[in-house]
Amino acid sequence: MTSVAIVLAVGIAATLATFVFITRRRSQSPTVAFFHPFCDGGGGGERVLWAAVSALLARESKSATKFNVVIYSKTGLSLDTVLQKVESQFGIVFSKDQKSRISFVELTYWRYLEAERYPRLTLVAQSIASAFVAAEALIKYPPPEIFVDTIGFAFTLPIAKLLGCRKVLAYVHYPTISSDMINVVKDGVESYNNRGRVATSPFVRNLKLCYYRLFAMLYSFVGSYADAILANSSWTIAHLNSIWKLESRSKVVFPPCETKSLTDFSLRNRERVILSVAQFRPEKAHFLQLETMQHLLNTRPELSSGPKKLSLLFIGGARHAADRALADSVLEYATRLGIRGNVDVLVNAPFPDLQAWLGKASLGLHAMRDEHFGIGIVEYMAAGVIPIANNSGGPKMDIVSTSNRESRTGYLASSKEEYAEAIWDALDLSAEEEFDMRTRARSSVATRFSTATFQTEFLRSIEPLMEGAFSKR
Repeated sequence: MTSVAIVLAVGIAATLATFVFITRRRSQSPTVAFFHPFCDGGGGGERVLWAAVSALLARESKSATKFNVVIYSKTGLSLDTVLQKVESQFGIVFSKDQKSRISFVELTYWRYLEAERYPRLTLVAQSIASAFVAAEALIKYPPPEIFVDTIGFAFTLPIAKLLGCRKVLAYVHYPTISSDMINVVKDGVESYNNRGRVATSPFVRNLKLCYYRLFAMLYSFVGSYADAILANSSWTIAHLNSIWKLESRSKVVFPPCETKSLTDFSLRNRERVILSVAQFRPEKAHFLQLETMQHLLNTRPELSSGPKKLSLLFIGGARHAADRALADSVLEYATRLGIRGNVDVLVNAPFPDLQAWLGKASLGLHAMRDEHFGIGIVEYMAAGVIPIANNSGGPKMDIVSTSNRESRTGYLASSKEEYAEAIWDALDLSAEEEFDMRTRARSSVATRFSTATFQTEFLRSIEPLMEGAFSKR
């Protein structure tokens, strides 16, 4: 017993000593660190990350307090290569001096963050993994004064606080768990994340409901460690506030969108093409869009061919084999529906090709239910493409206005019938009505969702944290 007690005492003492050592270490300069292992990606989350880093370093150049920026990244990345990609994809350029203030801390165990590793209990498994990887990050490098999570792993927040970070900020693209997700399971609604066996079996449904509710309690607990919470939309913040209940620390900061370069496109003489820009993932509802097209062509056969022929073009990224299989199935389904001659697909198209289509398409389709924001819709509108978006989430609450015909900036729909009706209404506009709607749509997004606006709001949120954290050095 005595030997066991000694071993336990030594273990506890070693743990406490390690904790004290980690929490008291500081780098020579103040540091702002971003938890974003997939910082080399080309999505909206990465645009948020690099726009935030750019804003901070621009502020730093005008400030008496010099600080460094650390990004917790996956292994094998070259800073120069990543920054070249950031410049080409997002148009964000860093000076030589700014580059010298950015560094990567490579995370050996970053692969444990991939959802594909956890076919069951994905939410809790991935969240626990994120806490483990965050601990690795803070042990490898002295804890920064400010820890910023821009990827959405809320379970990193308490780890950051416990291991010595003075202030913690979370930029939330979508809540890991929401009342909508819980209600889908509760009501037995079949969806991409609530498969048929779960939706139809009362026992399995109640088991999953308990799991979701327990996870929501954990999610509420870890969220309480954030000193400031930025949400990307009104829909996101409403769900966060219902779970985290931290309204005084929360605000909406819309993500930076590519609006500037898209506003140069002409608003007249567009081609009879409906554009659908979205990754090939089940929740993007590509099949609903195909069914919409079939319904429209059946009710308006003159759109099937000839001078009034209407085409639907899907453009999207495929990350892996499952995504590519979905892209293939889109064309197969179009063939089964008898509309293959009016449908085409471009997978992983180069950015210049996407921009070219944004400059000449007439309409833009979006069908994902409860999209948290909708960057693609903003890009449609900036480019002069009339949006027809799902009547839910961020598109409904923040982006598309349908209050009356004189101020309309696009359309909202839910069913294939509603989508088809909206498409026909848009096609039936006079040339001047069409031009006016495109003009209103572009004007409504050009500044409100720009990179400059995001950077201004991000700095307003993080500066109070910086003042408090840096003053304690």
